Amino acid sequence: MPSPDSDGDKDQQTDWALLESVCTRLRVHLEEERQRVREAIREYPRPIPACDVQFNHLLEERAGIGQELERIQEIAETSRRGGDAGSLLAAFLCSRGAVDRDLKEQLKSILANGFPGPEARWAGH
Repeated sequence: MPSPDSDGDKDQQTDWALLESVCTRLRVHLEEERQRVREAIREYPRPIPACDVQFNHLLEERAGIGQELERIQEIAETSRRGGDAGSLLAAFLCSRGAVDRDLKEQLKSILANGFPGPEARWAGH
């Protein structure tokens, strides 16, 4: 018969795996967004005047994505150390940024209810 602690350890491992999976999915999404912005910057018509609003927006978007990737890394490291990564991840999913609303809602649902069946995992991507 399993000890009472083993169920708690199993739940903690499941929670950690869930957080890690969500963080990985966010990293993949943000890396794809960063690549999209990099390509837009690279393909932007020359010359680029300093007051070009659209180009400056792309630069700001690229910087914001980098900051969000750093936050995801911090969340993953907090999870690995056994800290309260769930709260950090919840705050991230409620913040504005490069992650679209639909993906955030999907990830919030996964955190609240666990993963759906394998065929529905990361639907829409």
